[in-house]
Amino acid sequence: MLAFVATYTLMNLKEPPAGPVFLNNNDVVAGMFYKWSRPVAPEIWSNGRWLELPPQAKGIAGLNNRDEVAIYGREGWGIWSHGGLNLCRAPKSPTVNPPRGEPVGIDDQGHILGAEDGVEGLFRISSWPPRSERDYGLPRPVILGPDGTWVGVHPSGRMLPRRDKPTTFFIDHGKQVAIGTGGMIIAAAAISASHIVVGTYMTWSDTPAHWRRPFVWKDGTLTTLPLPNGAREGQAKSVNVNGDVVGEVDNRAVLWSKGKITYLDDLVSPGTSFEFGEAFAINDHGDILASASPKATHWPSTLMLLKANRSQA
Repeated sequence: MLAFVATYTLMNLKEPPAGPVFLNNNDVVAGMFYKWSRPVAPEIWSNGRWLELPPQAKGIAGLNNRDEVAIYGREGWGIWSHGGLNLCRAPKSPTVNPPRGEPVGIDDQGHILGAEDGVEGLFRISSWPPRSERDYGLPRPVILGPDGTWVGVHPSGRMLPRRDKPTTFFIDHGKQVAIGTGGMIIAAAAISASHIVVGTYMTWSDTPAHWRRPFVWKDGTLTTLPLPNGAREGQAKSVNVNGDVVGEVDNRAVLWSKGKITYLDDLVSPGTSFEFGEAFAINDHGDILASASPKATHWPSTLMLLKANRSQA
């Protein structure tokens, strides 16, 4: 009988997440975190150290592979990069508007995308640097990919789906490709550099007993990800360039890889004292960011980085 060999090395970051968290290919982590001694704060973890962002940063919208963090606050948007914060200031011009609203991400070129709400469901796409192309007819951005591609939802599909046609689209240089079909509520969560989109969907026929289904979309085809026998529902949260997907099923963190689903608890040594509740992100090296709690007490929650064993991944 072969001895068990752990696929991952665990790193306990000791910070419970308080909202979306991001992981890049350099194992830098950014997001909003609970602090035992003070309120929720935007922070970055890198090389074993935590760094709290300056007061101008009220929220974090994304992290790219250049270790740049998109922030937003009372003074507008900004980019935190290597110890400094640069606020997005538009020049005084009648044709260039400063970015407003809430950003949805930052790509690997340092471009930020978002949308500003208007009246009667209208919106204006915001970006930094300011976009030159016309945005009329494009859906509202909800997530941004590393190469500048994005997913958007037309206003008619933000609250309820349309039965007759899809409302969620993948956008590449202005070209729109539908994700899903009419009657589906699509909640896209992430885009990979290989243009794979993951998230969760519901349909008109769903019931509370079984309504959230994880999906992966590529080249115009949406595929429902498998669930373990007896599982009620699941969510896909992140995808890497190889198509590996992480998320959660019935409040347990999972990995979908090569068409198979595995609980993260089964990917670490049986002697590990933690259990995993939700996987938030996976990078292109296969490293995974997930919530965890002690098996004995189930509290307190912490954030765990699972570093893939490169020789076995």
